[in-house]
Amino acid sequence: MDIIAFFPIPKQLKKLLPTSSPDLDNVAKSVCDALNGVAYFDDSQICKLSIHKYYAKVPKIIIILAD
Repeated sequence: MDIIAFFPIPKQLKKLLPTSSPDLDNVAKSVCDALNGVAYFDDSQICKLSIHKYYAKVPKIIIILAD
C-alpha cells in the first residue's frame, strides 16, 4: 500500500515539507483502519506500506493498492 497525503499549505510557509501533526503513523493507522472490510478483510494483510506527506493547494489522500 502506498499512501500519499496532501495537507493545506500554511499561510506562513516556513518549511518545504510538513513536519507538524498529524504524524505519519497516525495517517497510516487512520487510512488502514478505514479500509478494513472495504479493500481487504483486515489491515493485518498489509505486508508493505509506504507513506508520504506533502503540502498542496487541495488537501487529499491518494491510496494505491497492489497485489
